[in-house]
Amino acid sequence: MRISSVWAVAVGDAGRPLVLQGVAGVRWVGLWDVELMVSDAVWMGAQVWLRLESQAGGGAGVAGTVCSILLLVALVCWPVMGQVRRGFVERTSARVAQLWRINQEFAGDAARNLAVRLHHDASSLRQFRSIQAETIANGRSAEWEPLVALVRRGRWAATEYNRRFAELEGTPNQVTEYPWFIREKGYARVERHVLSKLHLKFNTDCAVFVSWQYVSPQGRNRYEANKTLTFEDLEALLVQLDKQQRYRMSAQYERSLMTPSMRADILRRDGYRCIKCGATAQQGAELHIDHIRPVSMGGATTPENLQTLCAPCNTGKGNRFIG
Repeated sequence: MRISSVWAVAVGDAGRPLVLQGVAGVRWVGLWDVELMVSDAVWMGAQVWLRLESQAGGGAGVAGTVCSILLLVALVCWPVMGQVRRGFVERTSARVAQLWRINQEFAGDAARNLAVRLHHDASSLRQFRSIQAETIANGRSAEWEPLVALVRRGRWAATEYNRRFAELEGTPNQVTEYPWFIREKGYARVERHVLSKLHLKFNTDCAVFVSWQYVSPQGRNRYEANKTLTFEDLEALLVQLDKQQRYRMSAQYERSLMTPSMRADILRRDGYRCIKCGATAQQGAELHIDHIRPVSMGGATTPENLQTLCAPCNTGKGNRFIG
């Protein structure tokens, strides 16, 4: 049994021609004329089948050989045809072209790794049992504001991107004639696959993995705990920290720093008398500890900004700064 025609197929890189060489000479075809490969392969398989049929008279062995040859041809050609279909869709689809432009606009907001890990080693079992994940996270609060800002931006970008992605369905298909290797339904299916592959992902959440442990001095006992803080947890943490910061800057906080021991120190420093008129408590004067620069004007509760005044002098001074 002898096959008179032998074909060699050389597939070039993208954009280069494909070479089909045989006994009839050399034929050059373009990248998008790969259908010639398939038709020639099918023709060759038919010729082999006819030769075998004429020489061996048919039979199960011949049928099996033919099926093997056709299966081999299909295995070789199918991946190539898949790439050809995808390339044709990417070149001609208006939706794909529009999605490329949208992706360029949102490339800076694409998903990135927003996972953070924190660990703390407790010095005692009592400290270990009193630790909370939020307490450990407070120690690195400067990192959470940009992290939360990224997630907020990512959520906005995801909403806007998905809205514009949904609008692609209304983009008309500009292809009017389909080549033999793809039809309208197949074109739509490949287009959906390409669009799904090009669809960007965004950071809509973040995670802070907090763990803490305590190991006994002899190393016999080990206690471990962990908690994951989500975007909502970090947002609530920042709100709480902002309230604490505002409170520290408030007059109420400054006045709360006036402790009985500080009041006694100021009275002792000023000789238990009003520094304006010299009145003392033995003379029946009611002594007050006054802020030299009022708290409402940014005055701090420190010994340098405190003085002893009697009630009339304090009332006369009022909420003013007298340098």
